[in-house]
Order: sequence, then structure tokens, then C-alpha cells
Amino acid sequence: MRSNLKFALGLSLVVAIGIAIAYSLRPDTPAPPATAGDGVVVYLDFQCPACAQTHPVIERLEQEYHGRIEFASRHFPLPGHRHAEAAARAAEAAAQQGKYKEMAALLFQRQAEWGENPDFTRYAASLGLDLRRYEADVASASTKAKIAADKERGTALGVRGTPTIFINGDRFTGQLTYAELKSAIERALKK
Repeated sequence: MRSNLKFALGLSLVVAIGIAIAYSLRPDTPAPPATAGDGVVVYLDFQCPACAQTHPVIERLEQEYHGRIEFASRHFPLPGHRHAEAAARAAEAAAQQGKYKEMAALLFQRQAEWGENPDFTRYAASLGLDLRRYEADVASASTKAKIAADKERGTALGVRGTPTIFINGDRFTGQLTYAELKSAIERALKK
């Protein structure tokens, strides 16, 4: 019994360290906030049509508020979206080579083209990524752990669908307009 407890504690420590390493290796996104309340945090699913429509709005706001408020993307692949997990792994693998935003944009722009067997490696090639490294990162345990950690954190925060956006702790769900999100950011900055 005592050895089982030691094993469980040791395993918990290894998982925690793995998640911390996965977050630290993601170059395009700031470290996860201590709570959902810091900045703008977007929980997304690359196969979600509403996320694809909201993505350009988030990009525009991120450019507009650059240096004034932090923006972060978190994965929340929905079970009904068959290729969402693979797309999240593709984005994370691209992040390992400094191309998270470019891959995310491609995934959303070409969402309708995915079909039954999406070839995200083709997208990686178009971004000039080292394909051998990309494939290794797509399959890596740390990439899978990062996505699982994002989803677990989102679930703990009450995320049920995508997109779910937190602006300094206030939760917004569904497809929101530029004006609605800009207004929410302005209110958050005045607090």
C-alpha cells in the first residue's frame, strides 16, 4: 500500500513537471495566467465554425491592443469534432518552431477543405517548417499533455463549448462581434 502511494505521488510530480515543460516550450503564447482573469484567454477548437469566424476578430483586437493587454489561446477540442485534436497537435508542433499564429490562421482559413483525412503536414510545409521535427512534435507526449492540460483547465473554469473567451475573468461564449469584444476589453482596462 505504501509503495502504491509513493508511486502515485511520483507519477503526479512527473505529470506536473511535464505540463510545466510543455507550457515553457510554447514560444508564441505567454505562460498560462494564474487564473482565467489575466488578459484575454480564448478557448478554441480548430474544427469549430464559430471559432473560425471569431479568429479574425481576435487577431484584429490583438494587434490593436498590443502591449496593453495579453492575449492567449488555449485548446479545447470538442469530442464531436473528429479532427480537432489532430489540428491542435499541428498548431502546437508549429509553435515549437515559432509558427503557432501562422498555423492557427491556416487551420481556420482552410477548415472547409479538411475533409475526411486532413493533411496538416502540407500546411507545415507551406510555412517552411522542418517537417521531420514537426512530425516528431505532433506525436510527442509533451504536445498531447499541453492540449490535455488546456482542456482540463478550461473544464475547471466552466468551459463547455467554443469559442469561450475570458477577459479579465469575465466569461463570454459563442460568436461575438468585434464591437462586443472591444467594449469588453475597454471595460476591463478601466477597472
